[in-house]
Amino acid sequence: MRASLRWAACVAIYWVTVAHPDYALAGRSVVLEKAGQVEAVEFVLEKGIDVVGVATCSDGLPPAGWRIDAKPKWWHSVHSRPSKDLVAEDGTFVLPHVARGLHRLEVYIPVDGGSRGVWSTDANLPPETGLLDLRVPQPSAYGRASISGTLVFSEGYYEGGGWIHAYGDAGHFGSTHFDAGQTEFTLTDLVPGLYDVEVRAGGVKRFENIEAPSEGVVLEMPVGHQGGTMGWAAPAERLPVRGLSGIVVDEAGRPVEGATVSDSDTRAKTAEAKRLATTDVQGRFTIGDVRGRETERWFVFRHPDYARTLRCIEMAAAGVTEARIVPRKGGTVEGMAYDGQGKPLPETDVYFMDEKSFSHWAQNRARLGKVTTDAFGYYRIEHLPDELCYVFRGEPD
Repeated sequence: MRASLRWAACVAIYWVTVAHPDYALAGRSVVLEKAGQVEAVEFVLEKGIDVVGVATCSDGLPPAGWRIDAKPKWWHSVHSRPSKDLVAEDGTFVLPHVARGLHRLEVYIPVDGGSRGVWSTDANLPPETGLLDLRVPQPSAYGRASISGTLVFSEGYYEGGGWIHAYGDAGHFGSTHFDAGQTEFTLTDLVPGLYDVEVRAGGVKRFENIEAPSEGVVLEMPVGHQGGTMGWAAPAERLPVRGLSGIVVDEAGRPVEGATVSDSDTRAKTAEAKRLATTDVQGRFTIGDVRGRETERWFVFRHPDYARTLRCIEMAAAGVTEARIVPRKGGTVEGMAYDGQGKPLPETDVYFMDEKSFSHWAQNRARLGKVTTDAFGYYRIEHLPDELCYVFRGEPD
């Protein structure tokens, strides 16, 4: 692999790194000293070795379902190659494509939209004994608890989302996000014990000595009280009700039945939760309450026989806004999927995304399409929008 760096303004040392799912992580330093200097960097990637290990938590049970990553100590890039293989029920795990040397082992608990780090340590890999024996000084998922209950905004009206954090005496931590209008919450993967639970929603309020496990906890967040002390949600004006009504038709003016409508900025993670409306046999849809202060709102229209349509609609200050949507058939992309050695990849998922999708990859948002290669690595996908598309192989991180 080759790369080029150009000198910008002063002498600088750069650490250039490369991550590929089928090779060991690689990196080297490059010094740029002169104006206009261009330095060619060549990487010869190595396969590395697969390190097999077994992990045990402080309660003697395996961290089943957790993730363990190995990064060389010199690896300081914000990008890496997180493992997609989780710790098995018996505690065994594999660290693929590891280069020899000192590594930082990081242990994560998968959560909605990503993962949460719980512990890390240094280790020389591969271990002299051949088997990596990893002792995690944290209780396993079998010994963890949750705090669940209801969030209540009192003494006023509050529209918005926020965070709920839990802080334990021994440094244990948990958090969860809630959307506008959401009242139920659950803090998961907590070490049993007492926690201070903090609600952040415009303001901050802390509730002390809540035990994990607990159910039916009521967190009351007063609205409209501000002053020298924290503990109140910011007051919020009651916004006018805005609605969206419209019709989806094809290029010939015929109604399109079964098209789904969603808000492009939603934090929902499933297609069902994202959907605001579906067109009827006449192609019509109605959304009774479009939340938010912004009058310019982006909506996504999807139908299996058409390309995804992304539309910015100027909402009326109050009342119902009418819209007419004309989706296009879009284009077709076909090709082959290969591995790093140039061999075709059969039965492999290939994902198409637009340039605004990267930060939402894990949440599976703004995906343009998915196709699976056949037995020979060939794929064909239809109804893609006429715009720049990015192609990825593999599941979301």
